Amino acid sequence: MADEATKEAPSMAERVKNTLAWTGIPVAMPAYDAGWAKGAAPFDSRFPHQNQLPNCERNYIDYQRCIRLKGEDYPNCNYFKASYLQLCPKKYVSEWDEQVEAGSYKYLPDNIPEH
Repeated sequence: MADEATKEAPSMAERVKNTLAWTGIPVAMPAYDAGWAKGAAPFDSRFPHQNQLPNCERNYIDYQRCIRLKGEDYPNCNYFKASYLQLCPKKYVSEWDEQVEAGSYKYLPDNIPEH
């Protein structure tokens, strides 16, 4: 217990680095860690209400954009995938996947180059 009391709090730089690592902002970015994915998706202040469908859709769109821009091997795209898989009904995800494959998904712009 005494060791925990003497433990030094992380510096502001460390907290910012850890907070911004998944955003793609050029900081020292570790590989994506899906440790939180076992529970609920993290809180997103853009979607504070009970209805999480807009959050679900936004994460699905961000994942599709990320893999188009960076490729499926880019580990930080998995943040968006883990989020939408926890927030979205499976029926919606399967319908959207079919639309993406057919090229008819309405929210994915055509001007994003394939990686």
